[in-house]
Amino acid sequence: MTSPATTLASTDSLTLVRRTFQQDRTHRRAWRREQLRGIERLCDEQESEIAASLEADLGRSPAEAWLGDIASTSALPAMPKHCLTLGIS
Repeated sequence: MTSPATTLASTDSLTLVRRTFQQDRTHRRAWRREQLRGIERLCDEQESEIAASLEADLGRSPAEAWLGDIASTSALPAMPKHCLTLGIS
């Protein structure tokens, strides 16, 4: 169960984030879109290097690396892009 203090802190944080966004102190959508494209590009261009590092560091097979890390990371940018397309901020 969430405590009243936690709920209040979450509400205050949300209010602060919304106020910051409304005051235009965040990066523009074009900048955010380019950052998302960069994440996708990185995953595409460096997939074999990422998989090799995960194998060396964590003993993951290439299939485990792709399924557990590479595919999920490269899919993350799709959600915000979808929201930006719909006009959800």
